[in-house]
Amino acid sequence: MCSLDNFICQKCPPDMWSDPGQERCFKRLVKYLEWDDLTSILLIFCSALGLSMTLGILALFLRHSDTPVVKSAGGQLCFLVIASLSVGFCGIPFYMGVPTEAKCLCRRTISSLCFTVCVACITVRSFQIICAFKMASRLPAAYDFWMKHHGQQVFIGAVSAAKFVLVVVTIYVHHPALAEPTVSGSDPAVMNFMCNTNYKSNMIAHNIFDMALCSLCFCFAYIGKALPKNYNEAKYITLCMTCYFSTWVALCLVRSVFEGMVVTVFDAGTVLANLLSITVGYFGPSAT
Repeated sequence: MCSLDNFICQKCPPDMWSDPGQERCFKRLVKYLEWDDLTSILLIFCSALGLSMTLGILALFLRHSDTPVVKSAGGQLCFLVIASLSVGFCGIPFYMGVPTEAKCLCRRTISSLCFTVCVACITVRSFQIICAFKMASRLPAAYDFWMKHHGQQVFIGAVSAAKFVLVVVTIYVHHPALAEPTVSGSDPAVMNFMCNTNYKSNMIAHNIFDMALCSLCFCFAYIGKALPKNYNEAKYITLCMTCYFSTWVALCLVRSVFEGMVVTVFDAGTVLANLLSITVGYFGPSAT
């Protein structure tokens, strides 16, 4: 902003802007993912659709809980996966509206924990099927030890506890508070309002943990590809894991190139895609 009387230019306040040589400062447009935005509506619709599908699968499985189809899908274990998926779908709205510290915290914790619990359940279920068909006859003592000491519950509890500790540590190191509003590089009249961008170390830590778990899950599914058809879910699990790997690689690329609302939208879309891949890819064949 410049004064024509004395030709002295002064900077505009951080929340305002001006073209070179202008005498006035103008208020910047603060941007965030608004509820009535078309992208938000689409994300909410997909989230509601996924939640409806999950609840429908829950009702179907509860009605036929004693059938071989439900038992082959994991029996009681599948209800924990369904519960985690439901909570994950309910966490998508935290990406919409004015960002707050609570929303930033929920974004970082809910989806991460829910996905890990889902993959841990699928992993231990695949391992248990291998145990029943292969390990029980070759290593009966090891199989008895696994079953006697509730191996699947211990594994899921240990993985979930480890992920919870990892989440707490990363939150402590990089607290998910609001970032200072940043000016858009392409438009000085626009100011982005979003959670802090200290994401790289968090993403690396969480992705290494989840990728190791997904890789283990894929290995067990591949080993079990020769099992009877009702217990052979290698291609469905491969679909879920491939979706996870591809979406997170894409998200890293988007974060390194773009800024602002594009990153927020893609972050929410990545979480949604992973949840839908498990709902459709893992439970879809059993529910149809």
